[in-house]
Amino acid sequence: MEQLRLLTFGGLNLLVGGYTMTGAVTGRRRLALLALLAVARDRGLNRDKVQAYLWPESDTERARHGLNQMVYFQRRHLDTGDVFLGKKTLRLNRAVITSDVWDFEDALDAGAHEVAVRLYTARFSTASF
Repeated sequence: MEQLRLLTFGGLNLLVGGYTMTGAVTGRRRLALLALLAVARDRGLNRDKVQAYLWPESDTERARHGLNQMVYFQRRHLDTGDVFLGKKTLRLNRAVITSDVWDFEDALDAGAHEVAVRLYTARFSTASF
């Protein structure tokens, strides 16, 4: 099982084994879900908030169904173990996925400004939100 890596600076990309993934698992909302959870870090995001971000135009039931379907699909198709943790509050599983935004924030927290500058390759992407 190869670890996934989410890149958020300069555009959203999902890598496995260093190669960009394509196809249905990298759809716009699917990458946006990963980015939202990456930014939330270990505290995660309440499902209601995720639904409001990704399905703002939908009623509660439709948004809930959309999120449940998306989580189920990603779990089945990423083939790297359970990328999501939690039931009511979703978090990314750091044993399965890493993110440049985590590395960047960790470098800032550690005062490693040179490392943070190297990691900040371009503006954080919100294009998929």
